Amino acid sequence: MKQLLQLTLFQLKDKIDMSWMKSKKTLIQSIVFGILKFLLVVAIVFAVLFVLSYVGFISKYQDVLPLFTMFLTVITFLSLCSSTYNLTKSLYLADDNKVLITFPVNANKLFFSKLFVYFFYELKKSFLLLIPGVFGFLLFETIGFKGRELSVLTLLWMIIPIILLVIIQVLLSAVISIPFMYVYRLFKRNQIFDLIVVGVVVTVFIIAVINLINLIPDDIDLDRQWPSMVNGFENFIVTFDKYAYPINLYSRVFFGESSSSGFHYQLVGMTFLKTLIAIGVIGLLTLFAFLLIRPVYFKMIYKTFEFDKNPQLAAKRNVRHKKYITFANKEFKLSFRDFDISGSYIAIYIIIPILLLFMDRVISAISTSMRGDNIAIAVNVLLTILPLLASNSTVATLYSKEGRTAYLTKSNPVNPFIPLTSKLLFNLLFCVPSIVACSIIFANFSGLGVLIAVLFSVSVLLIQYAHIFYSAAQDIMNPQNEVYATTGSDFNNPNEAKATIMAFVGSFIITFVLYFMLVESTTLHGNYISAFVRLLIIAAALFAGFLFLFIKKIQAFYYEK
Repeated sequence: MKQLLQLTLFQLKDKIDMSWMKSKKTLIQSIVFGILKFLLVVAIVFAVLFVLSYVGFISKYQDVLPLFTMFLTVITFLSLCSSTYNLTKSLYLADDNKVLITFPVNANKLFFSKLFVYFFYELKKSFLLLIPGVFGFLLFETIGFKGRELSVLTLLWMIIPIILLVIIQVLLSAVISIPFMYVYRLFKRNQIFDLIVVGVVVTVFIIAVINLINLIPDDIDLDRQWPSMVNGFENFIVTFDKYAYPINLYSRVFFGESSSSGFHYQLVGMTFLKTLIAIGVIGLLTLFAFLLIRPVYFKMIYKTFEFDKNPQLAAKRNVRHKKYITFANKEFKLSFRDFDISGSYIAIYIIIPILLLFMDRVISAISTSMRGDNIAIAVNVLLTILPLLASNSTVATLYSKEGRTAYLTKSNPVNPFIPLTSKLLFNLLFCVPSIVACSIIFANFSGLGVLIAVLFSVSVLLIQYAHIFYSAAQDIMNPQNEVYATTGSDFNNPNEAKATIMAFVGSFIITFVLYFMLVESTTLHGNYISAFVRLLIIAAALFAGFLFLFIKKIQAFYYEK
């Protein structure tokens, strides 16, 4: 146990960013920023539940636990997928394995120390989504559902099921990581498989969406069909909760069991029994992981250090290019070589127009008022910019990935603007076709003409570029080079979290502002031109502002005064 503890602390010391404790100012900023992130997720969850209640999908006397089961299922599934990928990289592909395997410890202790370290990461991540999400449900239970009471004991009890859920998730990811690692290595050796898989997934998605679009009726009467839609939603949630085993049982562990009146939740014997079952599952998963990993862990680590010779590689004559072309060429090759990045971007940029097409097809089938038209146009902007900006989170890790070679950017006899901006070209260029496709779909749906479609396209492009420069500036100001050099992973980069939060907050703010501008424009001028002209001005101001800050950050961090 002593060796295990020492190994765990050794890795945590290298991997945990403690820069926020360097001064009182950074400490206060980190605390305030953490509280704001927590409150933002709570507000979003509460707002969604409130809207569902307002439109009739949740009645005052309806149990929200089935809805919580769906929320917990989605969060658990996404976390499990993310954890499997990141834990695989941490267990078998991390650069610190080169040092750790030289220690006089067996594979079991090294393996479990890695799990403990990753558990702390996942627990930290739960504070960003799972815990505030649960708190949002609790807040809705007390405020949104008048008459329901939740005791302080229930609030404190939440800590236990959250910790147990994170442990189960990490252990499941560890078990899945073994077959996943074999598949990962196969794909790495044959990158054509990556392309095939992404192509198949995107194709299946497109076919599914097209089939759904064809099923949408030409005329949707909400007044007449709304009661059946509400009943259908309720039946779906109840049915899902009934068969979503074992998540449906575990969701009751969070809140306790409902009383006969249906208005109170109590921590009774059944709640504790389910908790004990969860602890038993953890024990079985731990044993299974131990038995499965023990014979192969070191073997798989050593295989990552082996290199296969490629007989197809041949010497090429060096060709001299312009400095910027040289750096840009390097970055494009690295981006396409890492299909985890390029493939995800390509998939996102294809999916965004498809989703927009589906949403517009639904809206066009609904008879709407002028207010409804304004909302539909604002939603078009939201559904376009939100996934675009969210995809920029990886931009906030570009400079951290330089690792210990980051100093070369400062020491090279080259203007730092050249290598630093060349890293952004992939994102700057490949988002353009997706934005153009979205503008065409928007123009066809709205029927507002070419001018507004062009204003829409240019505005979205400038907003996207503004967020790219914002995300890049975050990584320039606070690069995680040492962490990446040690672990070979960027899954815990705080700059990525900042970029993601800004994407969500910025998207919703822009959407709300645009809606009110649309209302004013139609009231005063009878058209939308002035609203989209002002949107373009706002987008241009954001672009200019964040570009200016990006340049200033480069000057501050890469030039000595």
